[in-house]
Amino acid sequence: MDQDKSASEKSTLHGFLWMSGAVISFVGMAIAGRELSSTFNTFQILAFRSLVALLISVLAVNYVGWGILKTKRIKFHLFRNLFNFGGQFCWFLGISVLPLAVVFALEYTTPVWTAILAVFFLRERLHRGRILAVSFGVIGVLVILRPGLG
Repeated sequence: MDQDKSASEKSTLHGFLWMSGAVISFVGMAIAGRELSSTFNTFQILAFRSLVALLISVLAVNYVGWGILKTKRIKFHLFRNLFNFGGQFCWFLGISVLPLAVVFALEYTTPVWTAILAVFFLRERLHRGRILAVSFGVIGVLVILRPGLG
């Protein structure tokens, strides 16, 4: 029993460390994007970010094996990546022209948009619980942004 508890604690610690690393990297990316925006345009920042991500991805795939990249849905991946690039472009542009609090408040609307768009694209239903969650999400963003309150 103690061995199971130890493995669980180790797993929890690993999860905590990975999440902490992710948060630190997101904060670092926001700060770096903000600082670089005074010298470089958004496309240049994205090109550098994409190059670094490509190098990290090549190292990771090389470690795991190239077979992991095999897909029969390349058109869907290209379509998804087009939207991903558009989102990254808007995020870095927002970081350069808006206060960080506004950018992150707007970023917190992602689950709201996901729930709403899933109704149209995935034919999911908005039941009472989801409507309540979406409503609280919108209220939370409005609390952060405080529109009309100077």
